[in-house]
Amino acid sequence: MDRNALLASTRAEFMRSFLAAFDELLPRARTSLFSAADASYSGPQQHQLIAAFKLLNERHGDLRQQLMRSMDQLLNRSFQTTYSTFRPSFSASFAGDTILSLVDANQYEDQLHIDEVTRRFRNAAEEQLRDLNIRIAILFEQDSLNERENPFRPFLLVRAIATAIDNMGQRIENNQILFDRLTTDIEPAVAAIYSAVNRHLSEHGIAAQLQLKIQKTMSAKVAVDSGSEPDANADTITRFAASDTAPARAVPFDDGRRALSSDQPRRRVEQLFDVVRRIARPVSVASNNGDAFSAGTSDSNAEQASADHHDDHVNRSDGGSGYGDPGIRQRNDWFGAYGVANTLRQFFSAPTGATSSIGSSTTSATQISRPISARLGASISALIAGGVPNAEHMSVNGSAGDVRNLIFEQRSVLSDASADSDEQMTIDVVAMLFEFILRDTQIPAEVRAQLGRLQFLVLKVALRESALLTQQHHPARLLVNRIGTISVGLQQLDPSGARIAFEIIRIVETLLANASDNSDLFYIMLDEFDAFIARELRSRDSNVDCAAQAVENAESRTLRFARLAAQLGDVLTGLSIDPYLHQFLNDTWVHVIERAERTDAEHATVSRRFRQLVPDLLWSMVPKNSAPERSRLITLLPVIVGTVRQGLAMEDWPEPRQHELLDWLVAAHSRSLRGSDPSTPDLSLAAMNEHFENFLMNIQEGDSADLADASNADMSTLQNQFLAEALNESALAVDLLDPLVDMANTLPMDFAKMPGSTADLPYAAPAHDAASEQTTMFERLRQGVAISITVGTEPLLASVSYKSQTALVLTMANHGAPSMISVRMFLRLCAMRRVTFIEAAPLFERAVQSLLASADELEKQAA
Repeated sequence: MDRNALLASTRAEFMRSFLAAFDELLPRARTSLFSAADASYSGPQQHQLIAAFKLLNERHGDLRQQLMRSMDQLLNRSFQTTYSTFRPSFSASFAGDTILSLVDANQYEDQLHIDEVTRRFRNAAEEQLRDLNIRIAILFEQDSLNERENPFRPFLLVRAIATAIDNMGQRIENNQILFDRLTTDIEPAVAAIYSAVNRHLSEHGIAAQLQLKIQKTMSAKVAVDSGSEPDANADTITRFAASDTAPARAVPFDDGRRALSSDQPRRRVEQLFDVVRRIARPVSVASNNGDAFSAGTSDSNAEQASADHHDDHVNRSDGGSGYGDPGIRQRNDWFGAYGVANTLRQFFSAPTGATSSIGSSTTSATQISRPISARLGASISALIAGGVPNAEHMSVNGSAGDVRNLIFEQRSVLSDASADSDEQMTIDVVAMLFEFILRDTQIPAEVRAQLGRLQFLVLKVALRESALLTQQHHPARLLVNRIGTISVGLQQLDPSGARIAFEIIRIVETLLANASDNSDLFYIMLDEFDAFIARELRSRDSNVDCAAQAVENAESRTLRFARLAAQLGDVLTGLSIDPYLHQFLNDTWVHVIERAERTDAEHATVSRRFRQLVPDLLWSMVPKNSAPERSRLITLLPVIVGTVRQGLAMEDWPEPRQHELLDWLVAAHSRSLRGSDPSTPDLSLAAMNEHFENFLMNIQEGDSADLADASNADMSTLQNQFLAEALNESALAVDLLDPLVDMANTLPMDFAKMPGSTADLPYAAPAHDAASEQTTMFERLRQGVAISITVGTEPLLASVSYKSQTALVLTMANHGAPSMISVRMFLRLCAMRRVTFIEAAPLFERAVQSLLASADELEKQAA
């Protein structure tokens, strides 16, 4: 395929991927705008959010056309200016179009905001964008990289969205909200857009590498002249390491892997270790001789003392010196040309399936594992089998708070066994992460000691599955976080926590006994730990168990009612029924049947009689034109009336309301007995029963529609009723927090009436929006998590003792009775910043952020 044809097809792929990403984000954006409006307490802001929601809901097709048009114009201009010495032949076909300037300021959005969003998009697709920059340079036969010359650069995505929204003719402030929403929701898909373009170019032979010849350096020339072996990197095929702010520089490239530059001081990794050990040591932790180390201090004595503290435990059986062993330094240049901080950020953000950010860029996204070199795998297996001490021997010099870093101690052994810089980097990164994990004073020392015993196993999994370091939802990472979170909660509310401590020990022992580098066992242990915590919290407090049971009963009744209502609604469809009777059957009588089947399950005849009333009652309304049918109706009327009275008594209908219904039935039956046309054949009761056969036999033909009904406004109101009944039946003393947060008049009337609005329903299940901060907080909630919640004027310490999709049961510190709050109200408090986690971030994530901070500090010191 020639260059013009390839550029045209690449352009089409870019446009296709961009529009596909928009189509995918649209439902999520609508939901998040609606939820944001629901949670807002500012009238003007709510109106703006609603306007944006309505535009996406009613004019999404127009917006998509505007996106396509604006992107098409931007691409036209972009192709005409790419590498000024080249003009694609097909660009002439666009000459008659209105060309949109790529630099003119748009009245809708100032350029600074455009630039900021462009920067976010660039960061979101850093690896894929860099590869595309290289491929475009190759395609245009250039030997330098410049993102501004890439006709598909992120600026086009941002400007296309801004221009499309502006062309919809909305108010400026509404445009701002819609722009922010769309760019936020499409940001996670930016990498996928560029991945598709890269894949297209790769399939047509355009590789992400530039072919250059590096000039021989003077040192190489001297080596050749002296007869010695020249530097292997002095004359080799290279690949550019592109930068937005600096000229591209070449680093060695070999076999499709991003190679590692050796032009940095090899001592830099050891320097990073020093910074890590210093920052990891909190102010509150002191050594045995009373020395305290401040986080981030630059005092050289503190640094040396911290280093010496660890060096006492470095295994020197192989003659190595631990951190600074010359043999290790041969692969200490894993940070490459980008520097330590940038390399680590790429390492932690590598795409799914890639071996690492310094590994192969062409690794399949479906690949989830990689081989460990035989020697390193054997070394780690041996250390797991014989080198993991028990918890009593995990402390440093017998100290109460410091836990040994086993990977640091065995670093020389592991480094000698590693086969390449990928493995070396993984060893170093896992060691430094555990340095922070093992010194995190939010976690009790005994729990840190147990987590420390998993170091070699976690390293083995990280070497096998790079997702452990790149994805927060990896099971090993989740398990470490879950144990840490529970430990923080117990430390706040239940300092003893002996039973949970024993469970943590059991999990660690099970993992070590298996010693597998497969993450499946971590999944199993995580599920077992969650189940244990749930059982423990409920069994420890009978009031919590009763409150949880009440919520479960209410949810169960709501779903059962939804299924029953949907089943009856289906069978009534198409029948001509008086509106008064129709409402009675769909509302009151569904309640009667649900209650009977729930409370009198052993008396099947009772519940069947309530179901049988529906066809009997409908048949009794049909005019009876023959004497036999009138006689049958007269015989059946006492049964119908008796069944109706029994059902109304179960629902506690007041006497006046019962008389009203019975009077209506008398009038209807009188009309039925008079008949209508003697020549018209009567509808038999058998035919009516046949129509209701599935309903009478309680045959459910599908649950999906019924379950969906359980989330609408009526079902949410119903669940509140069922929950109140369940709490009354249990006579449980529980504090209901919803009434303490009165938000009844916060939403404008037009919003409250919108379809799907649950403004007046405190227990309505929230709409799922993974991108929203509130939903993220809700997903982070687990039973046993400690939070601070402000319902009145003062924040209260609480632990989540039970969580469902509709309600939370909280145990407040120094408060006897449990507290209950709806999920909807909880999310509103989150939006008001009145809910915070005691644990600012999960344990593993705190370690990652601390490591990145250490690398940044090292960069500053070197600057």
